[in-house]
Amino acid sequence: MTYLKRYGSGFEQNAKRTLLTKVDLNGFSDRIAQPLLSKALRKYVQPVWIWDFQQELTEALRNGDEVHVVLPGTYLHLEVVEMLQDKRGELGELVGWHKLFKNPWKHPTIVDVLERDVRPPQWLVLPIFQLGMREDAEDFLVVRRSPDRAH
Repeated sequence: MTYLKRYGSGFEQNAKRTLLTKVDLNGFSDRIAQPLLSKALRKYVQPVWIWDFQQELTEALRNGDEVHVVLPGTYLHLEVVEMLQDKRGELGELVGWHKLFKNPWKHPTIVDVLERDVRPPQWLVLPIFQLGMREDAEDFLVVRRSPDRAH
């Protein structure tokens, strides 16, 4: 599946920490109290990109899905590598993500950045406005469904 996720202002500082720069997870697993999350982090010996798509989109995502992320001044085309379970938000704390409403980030996801630019490609700009997504909306929509996947 391919999704479009648009973020309003306030997410840029998190993107700078983990989407515009790779994160070296070495040593993080020793500081995580959750055994399954700690084990999952150990396999990443090279720096990786990390993002949290929040609960609603995370529930729809699967490994291999693509997400077009539009932040103010930044466009990223991402591929989901692995969705991690972090009920306590420990990884978000370790990477220094700014919290929204004091809530922890519980859905960290390892991603690959396939493309980066200052604005989305023209074919994506039209659906944003035609489908009623406000410029400041923080919502997601399905851009293209995989034929082998029923949702």
